[in-house]
Amino acid sequence: MGLVLAFLLAVTTLSQQVTCTTLRPYKAIFNFGDAYCDTGNLIILAPTEYIGNPPYGETYFNRPTGRASNGRLVLDFIAQSIPLPLVPPYLAKGQDFSKGANFAVGRATALDYKFYQENNIIPTGIAFLNASLSVQLEWLENLKQSLCNTTDGVQHMVVPGVVPLGCIPRILTVYFSPNVSDYDSIGCLQRYNNISQNHNKILRDAVKQLQIEFPKAVISYADYYKPITEFLAKPRIYGFTVNGSPLVACCGGGGPYNYNSSAVCGQSGVTACPDPTTVNWDGIAFTEKAYSIIAKGWINGLFAIPPI
Repeated sequence: MGLVLAFLLAVTTLSQQVTCTTLRPYKAIFNFGDAYCDTGNLIILAPTEYIGNPPYGETYFNRPTGRASNGRLVLDFIAQSIPLPLVPPYLAKGQDFSKGANFAVGRATALDYKFYQENNIIPTGIAFLNASLSVQLEWLENLKQSLCNTTDGVQHMVVPGVVPLGCIPRILTVYFSPNVSDYDSIGCLQRYNNISQNHNKILRDAVKQLQIEFPKAVISYADYYKPITEFLAKPRIYGFTVNGSPLVACCGGGGPYNYNSSAVCGQSGVTACPDPTTVNWDGIAFTEKAYSIIAKGWINGLFAIPPI
């Protein structure tokens, strides 16, 4: 039996004790995804990545761990709430994967590299990694042989939507518009938020269809869009620090949103805000505080249908 979060796949047992009554009794978690849930695979594949440098990890771990945040991610909070050990990165040596493994890799894509080649979609300044979703699923198949002999299947899958892209400091900086009408009341670029909303609607519909096809499984849609836009619209209600604007990143190299592609978080000379309780951490990913509230909402159903 199992939980998937960003495809988090977990195995359950009725005898397992849990600390949160809304959580089902999971025995293991297997996770797929990108930087929003990578716990260390990227810096193993690419050791020179800036997320391997301070101030990443300063809040909870007191050192960089390969997480794109100042501390824990949604995945970490859910694991601790079950309770289970923090999910180890699959590429790390000497790890015990009996209670789960994390296959997520920062900058990983859902589609294979071949798709981008064939469609001439080759971004500049970013190296493609051989860590797409199909590769991550291959890693699971390789690991599964040593962990279990059950038939294929999952009892509980959690499928997160995408974040409001138009509210991300990197997007706001790169695609800055002098036209005020391009922005919503929060200050986010409406065009890119529309992309996120359309994607999430299609994804929710697909999740509903999967639930119909597999009635014995539980398939949850977990929302990133709603909580993040709420944090930005009402930051003080949620306890966030506002450094001029709730859209400003904590760690960055300056500019209106504290994001500078020539001086990113983790590079020498780039500093973080003294109190990392902003919404955004580094111009792309979010702070531990933001992730902690999102995790609670996924568990209690405020930001997930059905709750985890």
